Order: sequence, then structure tokens, then C-alpha cells
Amino acid sequence: RCLDASEECSLTFRFEPQPIWNANAVINGTAGVLNIPHPITGKVDAAFVCKLGGIELSEDHWLTHAEAHIQKHPDPVNDGFEYDVVHHFNMFSCERGVSTRPDLDLDENMHCDQNLFMHSSPKCNYQMSYDKGAVKFGLPPDSGFLLGPSNPYAREYLFQGHYLVPE
Repeated sequence: RCLDASEECSLTFRFEPQPIWNANAVINGTAGVLNIPHPITGKVDAAFVCKLGGIELSEDHWLTHAEAHIQKHPDPVNDGFEYDVVHHFNMFSCERGVSTRPDLDLDENMHCDQNLFMHSSPKCNYQMSYDKGAVKFGLPPDSGFLLGPSNPYAREYLFQGHYLVPE
């Protein structure tokens, strides 16, 4: 909740649980998200999923740190162990209008996999990434990413998750 530009505030963006199985398979009416074959084995074991942040800031704020909370799952093979399928995720700041672009369907795998949201106007710019196992991300004192109405390139936010099934 962000009330005043001088206050520290927190925003939480959540990806809903993803159906981590092959996109060609439909289980209970839901297709999986995995659609990228491994370059050596050819086994389909990865995917990208994109979601818009769905926020509009009426005042400027500075993003100074970020932290991912990635849910782990019980390992079905190794009792007592856990695994996660998020390899990394990226945050992009976007120009106003990305959410209403008629040619950009973020549910379409190619648009997300190929970063098409970065190549035509209005577009998104890479801002930061969280890699599996990383700790809280923080910028040095007196630095940050400007978010809000004064930055025309940070009016909307897009998150891209890369899923990779462990072997």
C-alpha cells in the first residue's frame, strides 16, 4: 500500500499456480504451460508465462528492493525433499497502453517467449530479474527505479516467469 511518495511501501504481485505439464496435454479442461523443448534431449520441459502487474500509481515512487517468494513443492520421488519449477522471473516497466495493445496477447506463448512486448510501441523495458536461489535484491543507498506518472516508460508493469521442470 502506497499512501505518500515519501513513505516506504510494498507491492505484492502474485502469479496464480501454473499447470506445469506439456501444453499439448489437457487435464480437466486445462492445457499445460510447458511448450519449450530441451535443446539436447528434445523433451518439453520449460515455459514462459507473462502477466501484467495491474497497478496504476498516481504518485511517483522509487523501487529500491525486491524479493521473490517462490512456493516449493514436495518431491514425489525423493521423500523429505522439495523442488520448485521457477527458474527465474523478470520485471519490465512499460509505456502506457501495453495492456490494451490489440496485437499483444500475453496468453499467446510466442508473445511472451520471444519478448514481443519489447519490440514495438507501446513497449516494455527490462528492469530487473530474480534468479532461482537469489536473496533479496537491493539497490545502493540513494538509488532506485522511478515508478509512476513522471516516468512515461514505467506506467504499467509486466512480469515474466520462466518455468523449468527439474530432472
